[in-house]
Amino acid sequence: MLKRHQVLLTDWQTKYLKLVSKEYGISFSEAIRALMSLSLIEIVSTIDPKYKPRIHIKKLWQGRKKLKRSKLESEEFNSNLATLYFEARKALEHRERLAKKNK
Repeated sequence: MLKRHQVLLTDWQTKYLKLVSKEYGISFSEAIRALMSLSLIEIVSTIDPKYKPRIHIKKLWQGRKKLKRSKLESEEFNSNLATLYFEARKALEHRERLAKKNK
């Protein structure tokens, strides 16, 4: 479920998010969600090196390159986004369990 939030961004963040949304044909909000999800997976992996996401950032990056060359179908791109969001959620659940354990 999506919820509306007001977020203040710097000019350079806005500029980059607009570039990403235009480059991949996604909304500004979708660009924020995708980049935030990538970041969350990386952060949790850094905090707990034992955590291994089921999706690898390199694989997503290769998919991005294919999309730029118009070799990646829209359905496959949407599937990759769904997988990214799922893995980010799992990473945060792992982080929450870790935080409870360390209390």
